[in-house]
Amino acid sequence: MLGRIIMLTHDQQIDRRILAQANTLSQSGWDVKIIAMASEEVFETDKHYDILRLNPTDFSGKTSLLFRCYRKLKNQLGINSRLYQLLKKIAIQTIAKPEQTFLKLYMPTAKNIVGDIYLAHDLPMLPIAANLAKLHNKKLVYDCHEFYPFQDFSHKESKIWQQLEKKHIHDCDAVITVNPSLAKKIKDYHNLKKIHVIENSLNSAGNISHQENIFHRKFKLQTQDLVVLFQGNLAKNKHLETLIKAIPLLQNKNIHLIIMGNGPLKCELQRISSPSQIHFHSAVSQDKLLQYTASANAGIIPYQATCLNNQFCTPNKLYEFIAAGIPIIATDLPELRRIITENYIGLVGNNETPKKMAALIDDFFQDPEKIKQQRKRLKNIQKKFSWASQEKKLETIFSQLIKLCP
Repeated sequence: MLGRIIMLTHDQQIDRRILAQANTLSQSGWDVKIIAMASEEVFETDKHYDILRLNPTDFSGKTSLLFRCYRKLKNQLGINSRLYQLLKKIAIQTIAKPEQTFLKLYMPTAKNIVGDIYLAHDLPMLPIAANLAKLHNKKLVYDCHEFYPFQDFSHKESKIWQQLEKKHIHDCDAVITVNPSLAKKIKDYHNLKKIHVIENSLNSAGNISHQENIFHRKFKLQTQDLVVLFQGNLAKNKHLETLIKAIPLLQNKNIHLIIMGNGPLKCELQRISSPSQIHFHSAVSQDKLLQYTASANAGIIPYQATCLNNQFCTPNKLYEFIAAGIPIIATDLPELRRIITENYIGLVGNNETPKKMAALIDDFFQDPEKIKQQRKRLKNIQKKFSWASQEKKLETIFSQLIKLCP
């Protein structure tokens, strides 16, 4: 065994990036343990690593009360309701400081789990991993899945997260993020010497085929109908309402939108959708995902540059579309443009309004021959954007750190 890595996440449904890292490192000879929040819906099935779930009902005092209230309000109001957002804002600013809250949640259990390297997945876990690394005199790694403080937060909430990141990031022995643009932004902002880039890549399933037509069968579509797919968590700040409103404006009435996923915005999206052209499908497990994805004619990423984090995003779905071999329609954002246009695998453009988004989708489907060439190109670049292309970099980071462990 090379050593022990303790991964910390505040996810309930653990992000694919975390599971991929855990799988790679455990198969390379590391003992990997993930500490995460309890979840009623668990999709991860890999047994190469151990997952410890923390249940808020097991916590004591105010911490337990806070999380019970949080879950009850989230379920009853939905996280995108104005009342919920107001209560959350008040809680963050006056009641629950993020660092103290997460430390109270995790430390009673985590302090007894000794590792050689503590890996914080995203900013809420950084104070915990930093405290554990200091407590046991071990190494600290921070994986920035995003530019966390610069999401669509209020000014005060953004400042809280900025201060928290500044407090701990210089104690890290290695910092990782998801693409070159974010690496430069984070590096410059914190005056760091180096940030490693590990992309959210995904290995192609190899035997999947668009010809399976899962969505056509499921929703009784005609042979000539074309499927545009959005997949992922249905939450605010993803421009999904605009996407929904764009579909009735399409010139090509054979185009159907499939929204595959769960999340707090789902009921609202269903309410404003046209049932003749927009269809909803629940999230599927990771082992089935690419089979479903490949049944679409194109994938869509409608995000807008509403914050620095969105501006430089490369979401999981980008690599899932590549692995499934379907072309991509996306907002013209720096990293999306770099990957899609440089590799000739789709179309980027202005989709800030329903009319412009409809025009972009119509434009994509006007040239079937171009789409055919993009599909061929996707097959040629899948190895370049596979998780296998990232594994060696990940293994090198941790093998170098273990040599420095006391």
